[in-house]
Amino acid sequence: MARLLTLGRFELRGDSAGSGAPTGTQPKRLALLTYLALATPRGLHRRDALMALFWPESGTDEARSALRQALHHLRQHLGDGGLETRSDDRVGLATGGVSCDALDFEAAVAAGDDARAVSLYEGAFLDAVFVRGVSPDFEEWAHRLRTRLRGEAAEAAGRLSEQEWNAGRVEGAVAAARRRTEIDPENEGAIRALLGTLHDAGRTVEALSVAERFRQQLQQDHELEWSRETAALVESIQEGTRTPREAPPTQAREREAPAAPEAAMPPLAVPNAVAAAGSPTPPHAPVARRLAGLPRLLVFGAVAVASVFAWRGVAARRDGGASPVAREARPVQRVLVTDFVERTPGRGLGALVASAIRVDLAQSPMLRVLTTAQVSATLKLLSQPVEVSIDDSLAREIAIREGASGFVMGEVHDVGGQVVL
Repeated sequence: MARLLTLGRFELRGDSAGSGAPTGTQPKRLALLTYLALATPRGLHRRDALMALFWPESGTDEARSALRQALHHLRQHLGDGGLETRSDDRVGLATGGVSCDALDFEAAVAAGDDARAVSLYEGAFLDAVFVRGVSPDFEEWAHRLRTRLRGEAAEAAGRLSEQEWNAGRVEGAVAAARRRTEIDPENEGAIRALLGTLHDAGRTVEALSVAERFRQQLQQDHELEWSRETAALVESIQEGTRTPREAPPTQAREREAPAAPEAAMPPLAVPNAVAAAGSPTPPHAPVARRLAGLPRLLVFGAVAVASVFAWRGVAARRDGGASPVAREARPVQRVLVTDFVERTPGRGLGALVASAIRVDLAQSPMLRVLTTAQVSATLKLLSQPVEVSIDDSLAREIAIREGASGFVMGEVHDVGGQVVL
């Protein structure tokens, strides 16, 4: 079965998964197929009505011939059973004649499957598509459907954000709230929902940054100021008078990385390196102290403490321009810890050291360490494989996207029987 893609893309592919090559069908023929699939009431359509929509300037014979050729072309791609014709001069798609992303989206919304609906909505219906020579009635139909589908997608994203929050999946709630603003970027209600969710998640600086970008965009595009309601919300976040809601306790809450397994490790020499997410070059604060003879957990504790102090220093430099109230309103800071690069392959120490540092840092009430699942999700958004080696530039990109103020990264060397970080 062929698949018709209309949300963010406009093409017909040769299989229901949408993974086949585009057919190269002309835009007007694709528009005809789209209308047959989505026009309501669903079913068969009179040929003369289709001719008036798609060939309004042509004579009757010319329009009938053009419709016949278009249907013949579509039948070649859909198969003999893809189209249905009746003796009363009506034509339409047969049941199951084509798979369509917009139809699947509508079914997901009707079933209350908001997560699937949001994932299916990859962009506006027939976005920036111009079909030459069609009637204004077709353009009006497409506009109405585009508006309805966008609204349903935004509402689904809003509901999904609430569902994720109520399930204790804070990052999922933030992602869904952000997706809602991407779907409907000029909806101040969606912006306020995102600002509130970010503040609830302890990401006050990011919330204020999102608010400022929206304010500037509103002025640039429309020469307008945001509403009093939005201004009041932003002011309450800035002044620390808004009380964040608490995520309910649940076993579904994302957990931090498990503690590193017990293993005998050589003594460590630890030059520490921590970078602020927004700084152009990572600051280095060498500890240069050999920790030979200390127990393994104490060694990792020393590494973590050194990391915290260096990280807090660069975070403070990053927030130097923020008001004291804005800084105080962010009690919990987020940090990314990447797997250390292992310069002595085969021992698995890079991931082990990073895991132990994550566990130690997670004990601090001032820090929230990004989980492996969060990092993997961000890598997918960046079109990067989850197993990619994260360098300084990529770590900074992940940290900024996840609202982290800093990141920890490093290398593991085996030097003379000692492990050096």
